[in-house]
Amino acid sequence: MQSDQTSFMHEDVGLLTMSDQNRIFLFLSCLLLVCSIGASTARADCAALVKQFDEAFSNRSLPQVTDLEAKIAKDGSCSEPDIRRTRLSKAKLQFDVVKGLVKKGAAQSEYEGLLVAASDLLWEAAVLIGNEKSKQRDFVEATIAYERAIELVKNPSVTTAPPDKKMIRAIFDSAAESRMLAANEEGRSGRATYVPAAKDHRDGSIGGTMSVDIRGVTPTSVPIPIAFETATARFSANGEKAAKEFLLALQQQSPAQITLVGHTDERGEADYNMRLSDERVKVVAAFLKQNGITARITTIAKGKTEPFKPTDASQFSREDIWAMNRRVEWKRQ
Repeated sequence: MQSDQTSFMHEDVGLLTMSDQNRIFLFLSCLLLVCSIGASTARADCAALVKQFDEAFSNRSLPQVTDLEAKIAKDGSCSEPDIRRTRLSKAKLQFDVVKGLVKKGAAQSEYEGLLVAASDLLWEAAVLIGNEKSKQRDFVEATIAYERAIELVKNPSVTTAPPDKKMIRAIFDSAAESRMLAANEEGRSGRATYVPAAKDHRDGSIGGTMSVDIRGVTPTSVPIPIAFETATARFSANGEKAAKEFLLALQQQSPAQITLVGHTDERGEADYNMRLSDERVKVVAAFLKQNGITARITTIAKGKTEPFKPTDASQFSREDIWAMNRRVEWKRQ
């Protein structure tokens, strides 16, 4: 049986004459040539689009830049670096247009859409949104914008040259301030909101103001927006959310030791505030231990002896300052 199958196979192969084999070879060669020509043509088409884009960018024509960037993004022959570069260039032009409109005193409605679009890729645009929202006392949106700015700074694929360390610290401070003010249980708006820290752009872990490193800057004092019920050491609903986020950050980052410092605002007697800050910071430490944190935890009570120093006290009310004073700080070693 095996010899019959072998004979059949040899006979089947023999059905292809030399002429047939030559024709098949010629057909496959032509097919490869057509594919090669098609790929080269597609690359040439993409190169032409990129050239047009660069010319439009040089001419500062935002409508053309926007149209060509969309075409490049949809063109299957364009490479990922081409798509990324043109997206970033478009965002830079959008931000330049915004700055021009702001300088002319244009209404925010005239540039807000462009600014939001640019803030997807430019930390400068995200910071400007944060500043605008903070002035409007929309601390939730301000926090979201500042947190996004931190992650954009951390991402070298969109921020190749990071801002200087002084600017990075200023962004961090603004994010921390607005995050505490958004969580203010005693705010005049009556709408205290827990705003989570941004997710790390690389792996989705907790980033933003909770980041271990921001392009060479390590935040050594991190205010955690853990709110308590008035005059007690009981977590508020939002305070519990913040405590759980802090717990998760510690689980992800695994510090060898943890130092927590409790603070209160200036109201009340010094002894009372010292006791209250001590009780609160110990409640946070107990929560962490009960949930599996085994690192050595040191707690320090400061009461009202070390008030918070905001970046610009003139833009905040007395109640805002009190809210920022009522804090638990994580001191990194």
